[in-house]
Amino acid sequence: MKNVPWNLVGIIASWKIAILLITFTAGVLLPFNKLHFYSNFNYPDGQKITSITAFKTWDAQHYLYLSEVGYKKDQPSNWFYPVFPYTVKVAQVIFRDTFISAMIVSNLYSF
Repeated sequence: MKNVPWNLVGIIASWKIAILLITFTAGVLLPFNKLHFYSNFNYPDGQKITSITAFKTWDAQHYLYLSEVGYKKDQPSNWFYPVFPYTVKVAQVIFRDTFISAMIVSNLYSF
């Protein structure tokens, strides 16, 4: 591990933490567009809007659905590739929460 550019790893990690904090802060301070949120695919059904909802919009809900339920016939989520949801499912064994597992896997993949 002596060839790892630790300064670059620190910069990337700092950038990722900053983006997560900005997204979380925006979700708390800015109004959330409930109409757009509920007009798209929602999983789980009837979920309440919280400060974490900003992280679970658009494609994220499809991937969370696939990692928990899997591929089912005539489901719009079937359009998404399987590597990410399966990796999240494996990470659930360790972290015991789909959302936390998805956040960790997503950040590890993009690192």
